[in-house]
Amino acid sequence: PHAGSTITVVASDPKTEIPKGVHVRFVLKHGSALSLQDLSGLEAEAYACVIILSTAALGYSEEESDAMVLTSASLLMSLRRRSPLPLPNMHLLAAMQDPASMPLLKATCSWGGVVPDTVFANELESGCIVQVLWAPHLQVIYEDFLDVGGGELSLLEAGLFAPPGTRLSFNTLAQLVLER
Repeated sequence: PHAGSTITVVASDPKTEIPKGVHVRFVLKHGSALSLQDLSGLEAEAYACVIILSTAALGYSEEESDAMVLTSASLLMSLRRRSPLPLPNMHLLAAMQDPASMPLLKATCSWGGVVPDTVFANELESGCIVQVLWAPHLQVIYEDFLDVGGGELSLLEAGLFAPPGTRLSFNTLAQLVLER
């Protein structure tokens, strides 16, 4: 999010806590992303970016969670189709559990200026998004790592450079990596 942005959090649990933003404003709206009426009341169809989070952490199965994400996306598309006004393009980011659900999301969002993206809870992108939301100053670091011309992040087995249990300084390890 950009400085000055407003992040609207929709939650059915009245005990939901939202963070205090330094550069962004958080607004909590009680309701459900599975309710056409609630989404319509937020005018969510006109948002430039929508993030639909997974409910798997709440005890739902992976299939149920993905079905809820797809239902929310479908409701948003329904609102966009009904709108009498021209709408801005929307970036819809959905947290899914099963990669097999990704084509369903793309098919659901194939109408009217919506660009769907999917992240999976166990992948790097998910962690980056959460960290940037909580600490916006990290966005610059992730942009450098993840853009085409930016830095590179490599995860390598430590045993490639030194026997297990060997104590190395960062400089020594960096030199070993460069020599390889």
